[in-house]
Amino acid sequence: MSRLRRVLVLGVVLVLGAVLVSAAGEGPAGNARPPRPITTGPADLVSLLNRQEVQKELGLSEGQVRKWKEGIGQLAKQAQEGLAGWRTITDAQERRTKRDELLKQLGQKQRSLVQAILSKEQLERLSQIRIQILDALYALSDPEVARRLPLSDGQKEKLSEIQKAIEQETTKLREPLRNLSNLSQEEQSNKLAAFGKELRSILDKANEEALGLLSSEQKEEFEKIQGKKFKLEPRRTRG
Repeated sequence: MSRLRRVLVLGVVLVLGAVLVSAAGEGPAGNARPPRPITTGPADLVSLLNRQEVQKELGLSEGQVRKWKEGIGQLAKQAQEGLAGWRTITDAQERRTKRDELLKQLGQKQRSLVQAILSKEQLERLSQIRIQILDALYALSDPEVARRLPLSDGQKEKLSEIQKAIEQETTKLREPLRNLSNLSQEEQSNKLAAFGKELRSILDKANEEALGLLSSEQKEEFEKIQGKKFKLEPRRTRG
């Protein structure tokens, strides 16, 4: 169960962390800053379980789907209530402390919800799908994945170095996104599209470098961990 608990905790941190980190871009004085990129994107558990193709792959019954929608709706309301109070905090340290507290509380509630709805087999398959969708750089950093390969201390250190380099590159990449509110909607869209394209290129190179650290045996085990291949179609943007 410890593996599943880690997967579920990471899932809620990603989805709610995206909201909190984005909101954190607005300082006490209201100066807007671009949100930090959430590189794992659709790999968080809420996004995955909201997708019909994932629900079908897991074999969710109508009752399970109904319970999931009702439960996640209640958690969304609780998250908004927590954020309302969090946004009124002006002290930076207090904001971070409150953010961590909110993430922990909501993580516990979401973990309980998912474990109450899905079977052990469904949870395992969801974990496999998540690992498939994650960028390899971050998938390899998952504690259970690192244990099963297993990664040496040297490999873990190299992965950490690659991640730090990515953080530095994305920090520079975000600079042109400052003061987006001063631009037209078309200009904003163009800048965000360019940012996404460059970020994807950076991550692709990092993934290749990360996978290059593995031995042939580790690569084979990494494939086994991901289970049967599952293709998640990208969502279409509504015009």
